[in-house]
Amino acid sequence: GIWVYIQHRRGEAAPVSWQLLGVARELAQQIDVPVGAVVLGSGVQNLADDAIAHGADMVYLIDDPVLADYRTQAYAHGVANLIKKYKPEIVFYGSTIHGRDVAGAVATIVKTGLAADATQLAVEEEGHLLHASRPDFGGKLMSTILCKRHRPQMATCRPGVFPMPE
Repeated sequence: GIWVYIQHRRGEAAPVSWQLLGVARELAQQIDVPVGAVVLGSGVQNLADDAIAHGADMVYLIDDPVLADYRTQAYAHGVANLIKKYKPEIVFYGSTIHGRDVAGAVATIVKTGLAADATQLAVEEEGHLLHASRPDFGGKLMSTILCKRHRPQMATCRPGVFPMPE
């Protein structure tokens, strides 16, 4: 399926997380796979509930006091362990300081690629290959990044580019 990492600060979700759930839902319907949300933190059950309300079919929740404050290694290992266990095809993160940090660390742990700052997302029906596109050279060209050999396919996506789901 397609997963979205739910970024938050002390239980307050970053809007990009909900935006990405909306686009994940659209892509998942095209290829008939479920949408998962990944929530790590302490006392964050409300975020799991909100993720379902914003389009996730399921939530992978790690709720532990040690995760009360964001720390790269703790969060990255938590997400990586979920990926290794449940094997999603695609994972999206917000292109924020927090999102880029954890996404890069997770990509290193699970040994996959990471497309950065995507503004357009598409997925092929056959093979579920993700096309993550981003502007280059001051917006004069669009580059599309593919990760053909490794799974999951991962991308950070710019906040405010995708619409907020109802």
